[in-house]
Amino acid sequence: MLMALCLGLARAPAAAAAPTKPANLQEYAQQVAQNVRVTWSHADRIWKGADYMQLMLVLTDVKEAWAITADATHELTPEERANLPMPRLSGSVNYQPFDDFQGHRGLTISVPRNYFGTTWDQFEPQYLSTFAFHVASHELFHFQVQDLAHGGWSLPVGDHPASRGTLYPLEIAPRVARLELFDALLHAYAEPARRAEHLGAAAYWYNVWASESGEAGEQSMTDLTEGTAEYFAVVAGARAALGFDALAETYRRTLIGELEKRRDQQWIPQLDLESYHIGVAAGLLAEEQGLDWQADAARGTAPITFLLQNVPPVAQEPTPRTVARISSAVADENAQVAPRLDPLIDALADPSHAVLALPATGMVGTFAPGQGFYHAEDMPDLQLMPSVSARFELPAGGVNVNRRAAAFGDAPCPLDPPPPADVGQAQRAALSAFLLVPLGPEEIEDATSDLTITSGTLITRVHVNRVQDDTGRPVYCAVAPET
Repeated sequence: MLMALCLGLARAPAAAAAPTKPANLQEYAQQVAQNVRVTWSHADRIWKGADYMQLMLVLTDVKEAWAITADATHELTPEERANLPMPRLSGSVNYQPFDDFQGHRGLTISVPRNYFGTTWDQFEPQYLSTFAFHVASHELFHFQVQDLAHGGWSLPVGDHPASRGTLYPLEIAPRVARLELFDALLHAYAEPARRAEHLGAAAYWYNVWASESGEAGEQSMTDLTEGTAEYFAVVAGARAALGFDALAETYRRTLIGELEKRRDQQWIPQLDLESYHIGVAAGLLAEEQGLDWQADAARGTAPITFLLQNVPPVAQEPTPRTVARISSAVADENAQVAPRLDPLIDALADPSHAVLALPATGMVGTFAPGQGFYHAEDMPDLQLMPSVSARFELPAGGVNVNRRAAAFGDAPCPLDPPPPADVGQAQRAALSAFLLVPLGPEEIEDATSDLTITSGTLITRVHVNRVQDDTGRPVYCAVAPET
């Protein structure tokens, strides 16, 4: 049955009541649609110039799908679903951006059919709005507002390690500085009367991190890209829950609770994951102070860098509680990733160890690094990932990588397919990388120009050219055969 809900949008609608647990995808789509109606037609009230009015969010469990825009929601027919851009399917929530489906840019989110059992209880309580709305608001900010694929924002690319990734093994000092920074920002937002004092503390911890960690030069790229996208998604979620006419104090209490939850329950000591939380806090403070920070973000300045640029630092000592918490968390993180990262680093350091090089230009669907992004001190140009899941559709054939250790880096291979002609400089740099997958001897013992592997973590039916890099390493380049 095709159902459409056409909604007038002369003013911001009232916020929805706290959602009850839906029984099925249709009920969930109605909850998500209410979040979209409240906020997306007024996105420029959250971020100057943001236009979500024509964007589309599609929720699907394969058997049915619901298309949601700011002014309408309808179920897709089987014929319409046949043309729907689909994410890589797995047991978890995945998404796929699209440039044109039914005349809209947007995002498809696949929702497992068992989502409305125990999975819903794991995801939904973490967000001010529905989980799908938060994901879509965040990812479409990258896609629509930052628009890195078509030039878009300037990015702080310079003499720093790979664009995102924490030094492995994780060290305690930089992770302590980042959590102390966030804690100072939280207090600055929660206690306006003592804001100058707390911002002085924040400036001190920011300077300690930036000058001593060596992680990302003067600022982190993800403090800009992920920090702003998460700020937008969190504020959109708050407005979806409260409405745009909520009392300022109600809004403040809600966001203080959100920041406290992020500190107490969601903090993971990894550089890029910290960026999400720091961006939210810095954005809330900059916005409340009436600073013109959003225009500077588009020119490449992270919210935290802008907020603290003229704040005199006030020397601080780390709190014993923070040091103990981070020390324990760092030890746990190192122990969890070592069984995968150590063999990966050994393989990439051994010039006799063969790798399969897959161009990022051929990646489709959702990409998942597993337990995060890392880099090693003697491999600063490689992004190391302990458990990659990704799908490639290439002129050379198809490849599925499933929870396998791999790295992003350079390879002596042609980009096949090449990047789009109109892609921006920053996005072109990202698309010029290759996923480097170390191969075991048993996977290449019978290798010819057609590489077929059907292991549990790697499935390939792809044409390859075997070359050597400048260290003599065998590199299997995924390229189409010459015709």
